Amino acid sequence: FFFGMMYRPFSVRAALAVLVCILSVGAASVVTKLTEDVKATPGNQRWALLIAGSRGWGNYRHQADVCHAYHTLRRGGVPKEQIIVMMADDIANSTHNPQKGVIINRPGGPNVYPGVVMDYTGTQVTAKNMLRVLAGDAEAMQGIGSGKVLATGPGDMVFVYYADHGGTLVLGTPSGPFLRAHDLVDTLKAKAAKSGFRKMTLYVEACESGSIFSGLLPGNLSIYVTTAANQTESSWATYCPPHSGPLNVCLGDLYSVSWLENADVVDPRETLEAQYEAVKARTADRPKEGIRGSHVMQWGQLNYTDESIGDFTGYEENREERRSSMQSARGNVRQHDADLLQDFYKYTQTDDEDVRSAALRDLYTALGHRIWIEDAAVAVVKALVPASRHRAMLHQTRQAGPSVDDRLCFSDSLSAWEQCVGSASQYSMRYAKVFANLCNEGVSAKQVVQALQQLCQPPRGPGHSV
Repeated sequence: FFFGMMYRPFSVRAALAVLVCILSVGAASVVTKLTEDVKATPGNQRWALLIAGSRGWGNYRHQADVCHAYHTLRRGGVPKEQIIVMMADDIANSTHNPQKGVIINRPGGPNVYPGVVMDYTGTQVTAKNMLRVLAGDAEAMQGIGSGKVLATGPGDMVFVYYADHGGTLVLGTPSGPFLRAHDLVDTLKAKAAKSGFRKMTLYVEACESGSIFSGLLPGNLSIYVTTAANQTESSWATYCPPHSGPLNVCLGDLYSVSWLENADVVDPRETLEAQYEAVKARTADRPKEGIRGSHVMQWGQLNYTDESIGDFTGYEENREERRSSMQSARGNVRQHDADLLQDFYKYTQTDDEDVRSAALRDLYTALGHRIWIEDAAVAVVKALVPASRHRAMLHQTRQAGPSVDDRLCFSDSLSAWEQCVGSASQYSMRYAKVFANLCNEGVSAKQVVQALQQLCQPPRGPGHSV
C-alpha cells in the first residue's frame, strides 16, 4: 500500500497522515492493554508460588533456580506479599558451602539468596502443603510457616514455578510422599471451578514432567503450562562441574536457567509463545554438537500464549539497569545423574585425602542405593508378569495421553513403593513408570503391594536425598 503511494507525490501527505493515524491507534491500544491487563488494581493482582521440591547440597540447583525466580518477580514489581516461596533452605548456610549465605545460579553470577522471603521451609515443604497453598486453603495452613496461600480471585494473574526431580506422574518433595499428578491437576481444576484466578501459568522443571499434564489437564481452564521434558525423558541440570568451580555442584537446571536468563534480558512484553520458543531452542537436545537437553512442551489452554510474560511475572521499571546474563549451555547432565557427577569431581579435584575419602564413600553409597532400587523394581516385575513383558514394564512409557488408566491402582502401588524404598529417594522416582505400566497391564494394586511386602528390605544406606 505505502510503496505504491510513494510514487504519487500528491498522496505523500495523505499517506503520512494515515501512517500517523495507524501508529497513534497502535500506541493507544498498547496503552489500553497495559492499563487493562497489566496494572495491578484491587481484585486484579499478580500472585506467584515458587517451589523447590528438593533438599540437600547435591540439589543446590533447585533452590538457586527458585531464588533467581524470586528476584525476577520482585524486579518486575510483584509485591513480596503476593509471592509465596516454599523451599528447604538448607543450601545457603550448609556446611558444604564455602561462602555462607551465598547462592549463585550461573558461573560468576550474582548472589541470589539475599532478600528472598521464605514462607515455608524444611519439613513444612510437603506435597500436602503445596496443594493447600495452591488451593488457597488458609485455614489448613494456620500455624504452619507464614500461613500465606494463593488467596486469589477471578481477576488475578497467577504464576507457579516448580523445580525438582520427577518421574512418571510424580514430582519430588523435600519431606514426605511424592506429589501425585492427579492430586495436582484436581487442585487446579477445583481452583478454576471456583474462579480462583483470571489466568494461570505454570513452569515445571522435572524429569518426565510432561506426564503430569498429558491427558489430565483440560484445555479450557485458563491454565497454560510448559514443562522441561516430555512424558518419557530426563530434564537436565546445567552449569555442572567442572564449570561450577570449587562448589562442585550443578548451579542450575537447563530449562529453568533458560527461561530465567531469557527474562533477565528481554523486554517483559515478550509473549509466552516467544519465550517458549526461546527456551525450547536453548534446551533442545543436540548430541551432534555435544549439547544434551530435552523437549520442552506446552499443555493446557494454548490460545492465550500471545499474552506478555510480564502479565504474570511483572514489568521491570528500570530496564536500563538490566545486564545480559545469557550464556551457552555448559556442563549439562541428566537430573538423576547430577549427584554422581558431583561426587566424582569432588573426588578427583582435590588433594585432601579426607575429602577424597568422603567423596568416594558418597559415590559408593549412591551407586549401591541405585543398584538396590533397580533390583527391587526388577524383582517386582518378575514376580507379577511373564518374562516376555519384563522389558516393557521396566523401560517403556506411554508417549501420549494419560500415563495410567487406573488412578487408584497407581496411587496405592506407588505408596507401597515409597514405603519400600523411602520417599526421600530421588532415584526411586525413575521407577514410578513401572507401577503405571503394571496397572495398565491389568495387575492389581493388591498384587503389587503384596509383592513389594515380600521383596523389600530397608535400603542399604540412605542414598542421596531428594
